[in-house]
Amino acid sequence: MDDVIRKAMWADACRLAERVDYRGAGTVEFLLSPDGKYYFLEMNTRLQVEHPVTELVTGLDLVHLQLRVAAGEGIPFDQDSVRPRGAAIEARLYAENPSSEFLPTSGRVLELFWPHHPGVRIDSGIARGQEVGVHYDPLLAKINAWCVTRESARTRLIAALKDTSVVGLITNQGFLIDLLESDAFKTGETYTHTTEDWVSQWQDGRNEQVPFATLIAAAVAITTPARPGGNGPVGGPPAGGDPYNPWPRVGSWRV
Repeated sequence: MDDVIRKAMWADACRLAERVDYRGAGTVEFLLSPDGKYYFLEMNTRLQVEHPVTELVTGLDLVHLQLRVAAGEGIPFDQDSVRPRGAAIEARLYAENPSSEFLPTSGRVLELFWPHHPGVRIDSGIARGQEVGVHYDPLLAKINAWCVTRESARTRLIAALKDTSVVGLITNQGFLIDLLESDAFKTGETYTHTTEDWVSQWQDGRNEQVPFATLIAAAVAITTPARPGGNGPVGGPPAGGDPYNPWPRVGSWRV
């Protein structure tokens, strides 16, 4: 995907919107073949899940601009003024099981932590204690990373995903990390069938790496009711009113 192809796609997308007299935010999709030719796929007359990627590389607030257009206002710049910089990659964190054909999963978010890394943007719709059911889309968050080059954006995204913690649900977190670290993704040799081919050989061994004693401690911390005014174990950190401190729930139990 070089600048020549990218600029040609931009021009065709603009021509399409002009031809149908389109007003508002929209997304034109193309398929790119290995020989450098691209083909129109579809146009979604709305912002799509990936719109933070465009916002990160252009510095534009697409939601704000969409509202301005809806209010009958104009956009205070032209196409030539839009100058992308750097590269951005988005990973969708889903409540789904890659080992079971990406079937959605459900459960309660027991613990939640988002990393605060430079160049990383997280759009999330979940909170600690929230029940993730089966009646809605299983998308939990969009984790985006921006940097000067695609490779540096890729490594930033991997670091952000590794520092993300969602406890209580089966997610595609491990699959995303392994896919981003794969040789195919490093070189950009990814195709419409890449995920399907790759997941057939993929196994998530992360849960096997967690010490058994750690799993027991986590289970006790989650299932043991908090003691009013409870203190931590001897030598452990005091409760101190910290809502993320597990020791009041664990009591004197320890590994």
